[in-house]
Amino acid sequence: MFGSGILDTVIGLIFVFLLVSLFVTIINELIASVLKSRAKWLRRGIERLIGAKWMKDVYDHPLIKGSGLKDKGWFLDPGPSYIPSRSFANVLMSVVQQNASELAKCQEELRNILDQAAGVGATVDSLVTQLSAQAATLAQGSNAQKKVAADLVRHLDARPNPDMRGWLDEVNARVDELRRSGRQGLTPLLDGLNKLVVDGRNATLAIDVLRQRFDAAVTTLGTSPDVQVLKDQLVAMGKRLQGPYTVGDAYTDIRWFIDGLSARYVREMIEAVPDGQLKKSLLTLYQDAGNDIEKFKENIEVWFNNGMDRVNGWYKRRVQWVSLAVAMVTVVAMNVDAILVFRHLQTYSGVREGIVAQATQFAQKNPAPTPGPLTVANGESFSGKVTLKTPGKPQPPRVAITTSNPKATTVTPESVPLNQDSREIEYRVDVHTVDDGLPATATIDFGGAADPVTLTLVPSLLRQMDTVEDKLMNLALPIGWVRAAGTDAEKAGDSKKPAAPVKPTSSAKPAASSAKPAASSEKLAAEKANGQVLPRWGSLKEDGLPLLAQHGLGWLLTALAATLGAPFWFDLLNRIISIRAAGKPPEEEPKPPKTVSVPVEPGQSKREADWIRQGEPRTR
Repeated sequence: MFGSGILDTVIGLIFVFLLVSLFVTIINELIASVLKSRAKWLRRGIERLIGAKWMKDVYDHPLIKGSGLKDKGWFLDPGPSYIPSRSFANVLMSVVQQNASELAKCQEELRNILDQAAGVGATVDSLVTQLSAQAATLAQGSNAQKKVAADLVRHLDARPNPDMRGWLDEVNARVDELRRSGRQGLTPLLDGLNKLVVDGRNATLAIDVLRQRFDAAVTTLGTSPDVQVLKDQLVAMGKRLQGPYTVGDAYTDIRWFIDGLSARYVREMIEAVPDGQLKKSLLTLYQDAGNDIEKFKENIEVWFNNGMDRVNGWYKRRVQWVSLAVAMVTVVAMNVDAILVFRHLQTYSGVREGIVAQATQFAQKNPAPTPGPLTVANGESFSGKVTLKTPGKPQPPRVAITTSNPKATTVTPESVPLNQDSREIEYRVDVHTVDDGLPATATIDFGGAADPVTLTLVPSLLRQMDTVEDKLMNLALPIGWVRAAGTDAEKAGDSKKPAAPVKPTSSAKPAASSAKPAASSEKLAAEKANGQVLPRWGSLKEDGLPLLAQHGLGWLLTALAATLGAPFWFDLLNRIISIRAAGKPPEEEPKPPKTVSVPVEPGQSKREADWIRQGEPRTR
């Protein structure tokens, strides 16, 4: 079994690798934040998914445009760095609908005629007459317009009448459409509606009986968000049973039909898309959905998520090379030589024990991430989504910060709802505190929200970088550079770093992290032996090559270790610390010397030797 000294050395080296990895990760985040790398890769991935023209239309949509950070800097704003899959599906459907000019024209004309017919003195018959005339006009147009006209006439004829035959025909058509879609979980609904249609056609049922049976069938859908759209459509259909049928009821009913044209004619909208990869992809997804609009949106979400997974893979591969370059620059700038650190830890037990204590404390104070409050860096924007208890336009979000810092402030938030009847609302909010050194949480709440969103604010990236750098440079290890000035050595970076003991090959007594600094000459000798003296510019060639030969392999090992990432080293550190804690042998108490044997002198028996050990005289 490994000795505790070896485990302590490994823990110390892993702790150094962890701090360097954290520093490299923070620098990568800073670079990505300045260059907006994630937003650019997201934009590039969407362009490859749907094409440049459609990508531009999607990004110009208010829901996407409003979720991006309004940057007034020198760089072109590439848009948001994250787009929820549901938002993408809704926006893409909206963009495709706008492209279907014939359907959009039909909707606009029918809305105008309906608004004109619903003026003063309007009746149900006058509304139906004017809409029927417009349907006759549409029937002379394109195939899509003919289909709209036929469906409009069928819808108008289904208004309440003594035998309700038209309405029952519409319910039966809806049942057939849902059966063809193959959608799961609708069997109780379809069986109830089918029996309602059969009984309604074979017998004269009162309107209140039809209404009760229809409502009972719709209730079987439950309250799941997946069926809410279908449930709303059926409720609107059932409202025509709640007689008397007024002008207001007729206007609402016909307006519902007009607004639902885009969902009812999805295939026609897709067919209007110019030939290309988007049209082929959407047709495939729509056919797979069995002409079910909600299933079609779910397929778009899966398609989008799969595409973003590929983008994430591209981004990670590119970041690996960037991380390697950043790691090489970092380890050279900080002079973190893995081989020198390892030898130093092996040689000096005092330094080793001190660093193990720091590593253990670090692991305890920074547990592995667990599902819980969302975390966002202080000063950054956060985009999210909340679920409303009931559909409707929510109130403006209320942001409250809980912190020990009395100077905590909030920035005015903004929200962009999907639509007025949405049960989910997406938002973007800017939250920060004046002094990010203190802990803080931000609670985002909307009027009518089911659950508020709680954010845990962490220090800004610059503050995190300073913290990690201080922790790394304050280790009592031969890390960092010093400038040689005469006989003195001054720190090139941080003067707070304790002096490391002399080089591992020296027999001098090591100095613990709390020991006083050595004399200037001894300190300079140790730093020169460890290769920590920064060469002068004039003698860079003469002094630099020996330093490269001394540290080159150690620098390379540290850089490669840093590219493995902080999570890898943090997990490994916890594992090794657990092994050390479980395998530490108990301290043994000193045994009395009574069992220690005494050497037998020449010519002396073992019994005589025992007498002498016990203090008894020797006899012959």
